[in-house]
Amino acid sequence: MDDSTALSKVMAEVAKGFDIRSVIFGTFYRCGFDLHDLEPHEKQLMEIIQLFPYLKNGEIWRDIHQELGDLDLKPTSDDKHWMETCIEEA
Repeated sequence: MDDSTALSKVMAEVAKGFDIRSVIFGTFYRCGFDLHDLEPHEKQLMEIIQLFPYLKNGEIWRDIHQELGDLDLKPTSDDKHWMETCIEEA
């Protein structure tokens, strides 16, 4: 096994336990989301990256909703409405 294969395996294992989406968003946020000189499919990817905070927010609310269901806890009607609204908006 050469060094590049070993490094690739180590990086793949680390990546499994780490959400790199936030790092990608943070990098582009700091550098700017310049869409000039990009191909159409690249522009689409950049648009998705820009939406990351909204998508992540929805993912978190969905996880909370699932965890409450798993624990058989029922939120108040106001909290339930708030949670469902946040999930739908995301």
